[in-house]
Amino acid sequence: MFDKAMDVLEYIDQWKIQPNAQLYTSLITACANYALLSYGRKVHAHILASNVAINLVLGNALINMYSKGGDVNKARTIFMSMKDKYIITWTALLSGYSLVGDGKTALEIFHEMKARCIVPDEAVAICVLQALSHSGMIDESVRVIASLTFPPTLKIRTCLVDCLARLGRLQEAEEMVLGMHDADCQAWMSVLGACRTYLDVERAERVMQEIIKMEPLNASAYSLLSNIYADAGEWEMRKHLQQSMEERGIKKNPSITSTEVNGKVHTFVAGDPSHLIDKQVRQHWKELLVKLRSLGYMPSKTVFEHSEKLAICYALQSTPPGTEITLVTSLKMCKDCHNAVAFISRVERRTILVRDSSRIHRFETGICSCTIMGTYQNFYKTKD
Repeated sequence: MFDKAMDVLEYIDQWKIQPNAQLYTSLITACANYALLSYGRKVHAHILASNVAINLVLGNALINMYSKGGDVNKARTIFMSMKDKYIITWTALLSGYSLVGDGKTALEIFHEMKARCIVPDEAVAICVLQALSHSGMIDESVRVIASLTFPPTLKIRTCLVDCLARLGRLQEAEEMVLGMHDADCQAWMSVLGACRTYLDVERAERVMQEIIKMEPLNASAYSLLSNIYADAGEWEMRKHLQQSMEERGIKKNPSITSTEVNGKVHTFVAGDPSHLIDKQVRQHWKELLVKLRSLGYMPSKTVFEHSEKLAICYALQSTPPGTEITLVTSLKMCKDCHNAVAFISRVERRTILVRDSSRIHRFETGICSCTIMGTYQNFYKTKD
């Protein structure tokens, strides 16, 4: 989809076609899906040069594109320039602050929205609560929920569970889910994920039983519990769990990561050596690993199996020094990948932006934006 979108832009220029807002909206949406700001900015510049009026739909698409790409400042600039702002416009802006984990700013926008007599809906509440969760702002989360004009939905209550769990208040999080008559696997997965962060094996096993009752073949839950056993050094229990997975035909969901190089999107799958230049990528990783170890990086046993590392090494090989690297990955980054990318950003002097299934991570000079926001205050307590 992205490659075709770029072909369309070139075709417009070549044949002097007069585009309209609908066409630009489609192009911007394609860029947003891959979090590719470099081309998104080119399309935006093309819009400005064409004198096409930025209507509500196109404006919302631009805000969404910059938000998904982690440039919330630009998203807010466009937001402020729009005369008409509907609830979907506010949601698009808030989604950006949710992805970067800026709870303070998300809360300010939420209050501004209410001051303008715009009633928040579920989508708005979820964006704000996710941002607050990433920032560890539990009291503010409770107040936001209390201010809603409708009963909190399951997704909204799950956001509160997630916030409690991230703060290490696992007992409260577990009790809250147990008290939810409509609790689903997502609520329990929030607790299970925190069990890994805080290495609570006993609670993890208890939570796993609740998940199995709902989804007996939940591959993500089994994989997470397996990692918890590994973190705790419970190798026999991990082996037994993996045998159980094999017997039931449960396979881990591989991470899939995409990155754009020279106008082409390259996709990498964890453990899959099918990429055309896989050998060169792996050799580059071996050389890079020597540098990372010298700075204190301690890789896990499966250090090169994850798709994020494959994609980054390919991007490093294929782009000039100093070029920003952007990745979109299907799963939440594991501790080892997060640690590795931080070191790589320092060694290679690159800004690396990773949008995983949870949020956007921006790595610069060895520091990740999520660490600044407080999300991973316990991220390095254990090793894979």
